[in-house]
Amino acid sequence: MTNPTDKELKAPVKNFMRIRLGYDMDIILPTKEATQLLAALEKAEKYTPGYGKEPLVTQLTTIDMHVDVISLENYLKFKMNHILGVNDVPSTSE
Repeated sequence: MTNPTDKELKAPVKNFMRIRLGYDMDIILPTKEATQLLAALEKAEKYTPGYGKEPLVTQLTTIDMHVDVISLENYLKFKMNHILGVNDVPSTSE
């Protein structure tokens, strides 16, 4: 009998988080990594391009972001629809 490897013992991802960053970018991460990303934002600062002058780095007071949970089932449906080229995308509401 062989011993299971760490990879075999690792719990499967059960849920994902969708994080909308600004107007046109959504990212999906496993819940654990998404939580780490959100926690790291505590140290974030705002970078404003200079447009002909020096850029500014200032305190980040607000951020335009939306976060929601996506089940493993819906994540797999979304991904499979993309792979198969299916246009009937399931609802994101759970």
